[in-house]
Amino acid sequence: MIEISNDVKAPFSTKSLLQMLVDSGEAWPRGATCATQERDGEILFWNAPISQVKQAREKACLHKGLIPLIGVGNQVGVIYCSENDQPVVALDWKVAVITLEQFINQA
Repeated sequence: MIEISNDVKAPFSTKSLLQMLVDSGEAWPRGATCATQERDGEILFWNAPISQVKQAREKACLHKGLIPLIGVGNQVGVIYCSENDQPVVALDWKVAVITLEQFINQA
């Protein structure tokens, strides 16, 4: 029997979440107000108010992520960024809430 630990997560990148999004070449999803990252490397785009997402990011249990706090109905997109074919997490994944404005100003 293979046991999978609840602590499994992607390895760290040397980039911030904003830089990973810019470098990905992916388009910002229509209606998304901001983006966050989960511990497995999944980058979630939200259409919830940015203040709500920031509050959820501060309160979130890292093992459960943001969906229980924000709701799957507010998720409007998802991407993974990888290095050497391995999904990675940004250096600031635990705290980063990237807005469309930040993305546009860096792109």
